[in-house]
Amino acid sequence: QKSTKGLLQAWNLRKIVDYGSSSLLQAVTMCLGNMAYAFGLSPPMAAVLGKVYTPVLAVGERVVLKKRRKGVEWIAVIILTLGTFSFLYLQIYDFEEGLGKAMKNLFPLILCIASACTSAFQALVSQGIYEANRDVDFYMNKVRFDAGSAAFTLLVVPLLSLTASRAKDIVWLPRTVDADCEVDHCWPKVTSLSNGGSLHFPWSMESSMLTCTSDVCTGVCECHSGLLAGWGLQPALYGFLAISVLYGILVGIIYDKYGSLHRAKCDAFGLLLTYWIGNPLLNYLVKGESFGSSLSDVCLNIVSFIVPLAALATDFGKIMTTKMLQKVCSYRLGLVAGLLSRIRGKEVALLITEHEELDPSTSEAIIDLMDQRAVDMRKQGARVRLVDEQAKSLRAKLTMLFNSLPSHQKHEYHQLSEQMDGDPGVTRPTKVAIGVKTWGHNHHMVSMARHGVSASASGSGSLCQIRSLGFQETKDCKDALTKAANCHETLMKVSQDPSHQSHQLLLEELRDNLVPPEPAPPFIQFLSEEH
Repeated sequence: QKSTKGLLQAWNLRKIVDYGSSSLLQAVTMCLGNMAYAFGLSPPMAAVLGKVYTPVLAVGERVVLKKRRKGVEWIAVIILTLGTFSFLYLQIYDFEEGLGKAMKNLFPLILCIASACTSAFQALVSQGIYEANRDVDFYMNKVRFDAGSAAFTLLVVPLLSLTASRAKDIVWLPRTVDADCEVDHCWPKVTSLSNGGSLHFPWSMESSMLTCTSDVCTGVCECHSGLLAGWGLQPALYGFLAISVLYGILVGIIYDKYGSLHRAKCDAFGLLLTYWIGNPLLNYLVKGESFGSSLSDVCLNIVSFIVPLAALATDFGKIMTTKMLQKVCSYRLGLVAGLLSRIRGKEVALLITEHEELDPSTSEAIIDLMDQRAVDMRKQGARVRLVDEQAKSLRAKLTMLFNSLPSHQKHEYHQLSEQMDGDPGVTRPTKVAIGVKTWGHNHHMVSMARHGVSASASGSGSLCQIRSLGFQETKDCKDALTKAANCHETLMKVSQDPSHQSHQLLLEELRDNLVPPEPAPPFIQFLSEEH
């Protein structure tokens, strides 16, 4: 019943229509790309020109989706774009004729660029749809996108057939599909619209086009027509279809988890595979050229590494910058948590919960941490949430405690201690409980927060006590109970022993009753490393 309900939700006609704008753009993208290949565009050239997608997408995200990117990401986009066009220039430049030879047939290049731009707009539309439908899983979204794309593709194919300038692009025209056929009559001649031809309606085609007949064209020259003409003769097409489906699924997962610009940067590695493996292999199989001759241009070989390595380097730079911001922020949170614990005379909780919002409180203050080393002190470094009985009334003083330089922090501490009914002369213990839900991703933040707490107590004679709040431990226990319950469920199916079912229900009940502790004020919560 659950799977049937899921299928009905995925194939909901109203939802498929809502996804129609993205599906239409996807169908147009595929059509333009296939037309570019049909007019003689090589795979490496398609891979290079397709990188126009990245700058168009980056600008589109900023203008349409109002997304802000770090400076290092814009540098990455610029390097990717310039590296791509350098590679393109080196590939098409002819020593004797310059760019003239490559520019004689601009149509496939224009088609490929148009396909890349359409793909960028489709990514923006899709990302908006993904954000608006977070309540359904990825595969349900994928079914809705692909159902609309299939419908639009079936509409576009007849339109292409009506205006085509080649016989193999007209679905209903009888023609041979085997390249080994040497009978001229089996290859119909089509007059394009630009040369005085007319629309190629199935019921009014010119007699000069109907030259492929069963009495003349036999054997390898046998005539075929229809949408699937030639599929039975070329198994490679089925492999291409399988790879395209897998590629679409992987791209969709990356869209869903990381966003379209990250997908564009990852796509840069396709250039390496196409240039170093795909194109030499194709030349070897089709033209008999050796791998060495296909990769004889040393300059081009070197430039081919610029695009993917630039994407990799800037991503690593972004990750390391984010981690450094988180470390600095965590140290400052630990420092203030320790000071606040002595001021309040009770334990303070420090929460690192991966941007999870707790229930809103009437006694909370959102505090912006400033970048203390920046010339412009208005530059934000992070945002934290502090919940305390006097948080609102003393928000300004608490902000100063967070953001004051080390030389002034002691003064701010004494002033705040006096205002919050504390006595700065009394040495109280420093008690901090650190709550983290995913230790694997946040261990660097927890470590620096502990250092901050220890630093707040050093030299004061205060006893320092740091403990875990129990978020991670509760999560680990729930995971262990879930695995044990699943084990008993499997044993019950194998042995048919009903006692395993009672054990399973008991373990599931224990798991459901196990809840993480709710932190009591005062506590500090990390919200984001920047905004």
